Amino acid sequence: MFLVYFLEMYHCSPLSTAVCFLHARCILFLHLNFYQQVKLLKSACEKEMEEIQKNYESLVREAENTLLQKKEDLRSYYQKVCANKILAETMILFKEQVNLRRTQGAYLSHFLSSFLSPSSISSTANQFQIIEAAFILKHII
Repeated sequence: MFLVYFLEMYHCSPLSTAVCFLHARCILFLHLNFYQQVKLLKSACEKEMEEIQKNYESLVREAENTLLQKKEDLRSYYQKVCANKILAETMILFKEQVNLRRTQGAYLSHFLSSFLSPSSISSTANQFQIIEAAFILKHII
């Protein structure tokens, strides 16, 4: 509208007016076409960015799941190591106790054999001492 008013104001010929009007419509069409293309490109860009974001979000979830699985595996390995350590310590203590009992058993048998010699069996007081010593050694072991 402004263009027509401008052309009439300066008394241009009808042909010039038509050419100017056509030129203005072409420019307007190009601008509209340009802005539509920009809008379509921006929309396509946003869609692609959403797809890429979804893809990376799934990759992050996979990485988190892998991390959690590895943490669980490490926790399981640690528990197994601790259980094996406790078992090994228990076996060492058991072996030490067995060795100690064997040593004490050998000492007890030597101690009892010295008391049970034919010369010491004669008195009942010695027999009472032998029973008392065996009782004490039994509770020590």
